[in-house]
Amino acid sequence: MPNFVNRTLKKDYEKFFDDISSVIAIGYPGMDVQETNELRAALKKAGFKMKFLRNRVAAKSFESKGFGNAETILNRQTAFCVGADIVAVARFLVDFQKKHEKVLLHGALVDGVSIIGEESVKRLSKTPTKEELKSIISGQTISLGSRLSGALLAMGGKVASQIKQKAEPKDESASA
Repeated sequence: MPNFVNRTLKKDYEKFFDDISSVIAIGYPGMDVQETNELRAALKKAGFKMKFLRNRVAAKSFESKGFGNAETILNRQTAFCVGADIVAVARFLVDFQKKHEKVLLHGALVDGVSIIGEESVKRLSKTPTKEELKSIISGQTISLGSRLSGALLAMGGKVASQIKQKAEPKDESASA
């Protein structure tokens, strides 16, 4: 019977991770039901999800999904937090941990790369989010485009001025 249960759980876990390339593993030792529900509600409000998993079955689900070896972050009681932007999830969890010390940051899998330990997740939370990166890139693109446009217009203005000077007839009576 356990094999059937494990296969069913594995399918459920794989469905949960279908469109996800990154997750953050957290520990919750000593958290009661009220604190766990508070964390779930806060995550949901922020647009993120959390799922409690069986470590052995989760490791097999990760392998089949192409996440690679997740056993390094699946060594204790584990829940996974996911969202569209893993940096935003990391920021949320780091902030939540400041108020709730029972939440432990085990590590993360970011695009198949293991990030192990609380300090690594905290460093991840300090990197720019996808939206911030998009803003930075678009700002740099616009800046380069406006500089290029300005340079081209300046050169065009100089050429037009030279052509105008050459095209205008010289008035010799005004100089005498």
